[in-house]
Amino acid sequence: MKHTRKLVYMAMFIALEIVLTRLVSLMPSNTTRISLSFVVYAFAGNMFGPVFGLISAAIGDLVGAILFPPIGGFFPGFTLSAAVSGFIFWYVILGKKQYLRGGIILLVNTLLVDVLMNTLWLSIITKTPFILRLQLRLPGILVNNVLRFVILFILIQKDIQGVLHEKGYSNRSKRKIGEDH
Repeated sequence: MKHTRKLVYMAMFIALEIVLTRLVSLMPSNTTRISLSFVVYAFAGNMFGPVFGLISAAIGDLVGAILFPPIGGFFPGFTLSAAVSGFIFWYVILGKKQYLRGGIILLVNTLLVDVLMNTLWLSIITKTPFILRLQLRLPGILVNNVLRFVILFILIQKDIQGVLHEKGYSNRSKRKIGEDH
């Protein structure tokens, strides 16, 4: 039963990642995407750990690229970037009032994935210098991260920690009606 539940959650996280990345995101330019997919990575990592977050992010990117082919074609570097983000966002502890930790993790993800990795992949694909590509992407990266910070702040503020673990969900469902925390 435990593995079945994990597979169901993984399928749900993959579907949410595809929707948030491919359908609900904004593309102010052809090399910058503003997306809420990091929320899925944070929830996946919080519930089942970093490897689960990494795998669900990578599979979500692969399936999303198959269902909604990118403009320039599939590039495996972006799947690696998604996997790294899925792993990094595991360190965010939602519902534990750890704002500094969340901010540091967001900064690490931004620098490693958005600034370095994704800009490198785009400079390889478009055959443009890294610095030039980075200059073109910086406004979108900044907007994306302000949005991420606000949403992450709200998620950390909410008391959702008990729901984010396998046992937490089953414990919450056994509560009596009207029982509070």
